[in-house]
Amino acid sequence: MLKSEEWARDIRREIIEASHDVGRLGVHIGSALSAADVLAVLYADVLNYDVKNPRSEERDYFVLSKGHAYIGYYAALAKAGFFSNQDIKEQFMTDGGWLPVHPVKNLDKGIEFSGAINSRRIQQLQRKGGKHKLPHEKHALRCSYCREN
Repeated sequence: MLKSEEWARDIRREIIEASHDVGRLGVHIGSALSAADVLAVLYADVLNYDVKNPRSEERDYFVLSKGHAYIGYYAALAKAGFFSNQDIKEQFMTDGGWLPVHPVKNLDKGIEFSGAINSRRIQQLQRKGGKHKLPHEKHALRCSYCREN
């Protein structure tokens, strides 16, 4: 089994468990499950990141545009080691939890952006100056852009 296949399986498992745990509050399980393979390949094989130094100048930047896949994103970050599956159980969609319905930027937890993002906002990020500009051309801004129905 390829590393990304194992990751995709584990991400799907966490999506289903987290969806069950929140019960009637509900999550967009279909959107999250449909993003699992992309998230697995990116985090297992493509992205340059360091969970011990999540603010590294050498990291790649990942922006999830498919806002309804947030629980899959959290599951991928947990699999990558930014936090644990137990953190998802305790923090996801809980009153005062740090894993809300839509992501809130938290670089120490691997979350590079707040909310969902569309292609226009991605273009703005690429052009933006100052401290938010990608520091060097060698860093990748990876985007998952899947059209929501």
